[in-house]
Amino acid sequence: MSLINQMLKDIEQRKTASKGGDPIGGLEAPVQERKGARWTLLAGLTIGVALVCGAAGFFWGKTLPVAGQKEVGPGGAPVIPDVPEHMQKRRDVPAPKPSTVTEPAVAVAKAEPPTALEEEKPAPDLLAVGGSSEPKKASPSATAGQGVARSVAGAPESPEGKSSTEAPRAVPSRPAEPPRPVPEEQPVLSKAVAEPSPAQQVEKARRAFAVGKNSQARILAEKALKRDPGFDSARTLLVSISVAQGKMGRAETLLEEGMVHSSSPESFRIRLARMQLTQGRLKDAETTLQGMDAPSPASFPDWYALSGRIHQQQGRYADAANQYRVLLTEKPQARWWLGLALAEEGQGRLAQAAQAYRALVNHPSASQRMKTFAEQRITALGGRTVQ
Repeated sequence: MSLINQMLKDIEQRKTASKGGDPIGGLEAPVQERKGARWTLLAGLTIGVALVCGAAGFFWGKTLPVAGQKEVGPGGAPVIPDVPEHMQKRRDVPAPKPSTVTEPAVAVAKAEPPTALEEEKPAPDLLAVGGSSEPKKASPSATAGQGVARSVAGAPESPEGKSSTEAPRAVPSRPAEPPRPVPEEQPVLSKAVAEPSPAQQVEKARRAFAVGKNSQARILAEKALKRDPGFDSARTLLVSISVAQGKMGRAETLLEEGMVHSSSPESFRIRLARMQLTQGRLKDAETTLQGMDAPSPASFPDWYALSGRIHQQQGRYADAANQYRVLLTEKPQARWWLGLALAEEGQGRLAQAAQAYRALVNHPSASQRMKTFAEQRITALGGRTVQ
């Protein structure tokens, strides 16, 4: 720039001298000649500036490395460029794999062991430039870059901004919380309504049967009996429902099954014999009763009373009288006296029959109908007494 300024000053001086001095030959220089000199001067200046810029560019280009050519130091070793340490480390780190789930970064106060990024790597501080073997100090920008890289990687940083090889300090953690009690598992309540027990089903069936709902009562009783074949109450109620509906075959089958499944088969045997006697099946009724040994009259008095009725209808009055005498010995009742009176009268033992009729009239449990019948029979027998 100083050269250009000097040339401009010379031009101004020449202009001044041409205006103030004497003209050559007493005449002013032609205008065309002065214009040509000006353009010549400008062209010279332009060429000079171009030469200066070309020289500067030539020498500047010599200092830059050629593309694709590496610098070679002493011994043919490649010269490593002065690159900040944090940038050299980041070159060796593989690119992170893309993750489908992005999780927010959470600051962890706990010190973690150094990872591969945090381990110290030997930095190329010795640069083979000009055969010098002295270590080159890191620039402030490189030191700052190292601090940023350490902060990103989570490694501890020394106060001077350099990485420290010492073990990281453990951050004091909070005291461990006592273990919380594990809540007890609550029972899962089923939405399904629990099925009533056989006893509840029989109770519902009994109420339905009392109001005449025989079909509903039969369904409930059958469910209870299916769940517990040895449930006598369900079987007995179902027999009564079957009889009320006129299903005698079903009732008889239930009684026969009861003699197998029940814990007290004698009661079902006696009831089956009574049903057969009501139907006039005297032989079947007698066979059913004889299928068991004679029980105790105190436990099963109906067995003796039913056996006496069967013998009486068969005309076996003596056998019938014997059955009634057993009952009267155990526990006298008005109906047993009536049975004995009829059996004695059937044998022709009228005095013994009249005596049994008088005992019936005097018994407190005798109904008015039974008393009236006994008095009529006493009158018919002529008031006979036992001799």
